[in-house]
Amino acid sequence: MDTIAIGGTATWTWTGNLPHSVQSVGSPSFVSSGILTGSGTYAVTFPVAGTYRYNCVVHGAAMTGTLVVR
Repeated sequence: MDTIAIGGTATWTWTGNLPHSVQSVGSPSFVSSGILTGSGTYAVTFPVAGTYRYNCVVHGAAMTGTLVVR
C-alpha cells in the first residue's frame, strides 16, 4: 500500500516483454489507455481523499495494489 497527498499524482512504470496495464477496482474509475508490451508508464492525479484499489487488466488478481490518498 502506498500513500500520497490529496492532489498528488501516482505513476505506474513497467518494463520487460510482458503486456501490462492499470485499471481501478471500484470507484472512481481510471484505466490506462490500452495494454502495453515493453516499457510504459501511466499517471493519475487524485484530487479526492480515499482508498483506491487497482490491478493489471492482463494479470488481474495476480497484480494488484492499493493507494491511499489523504
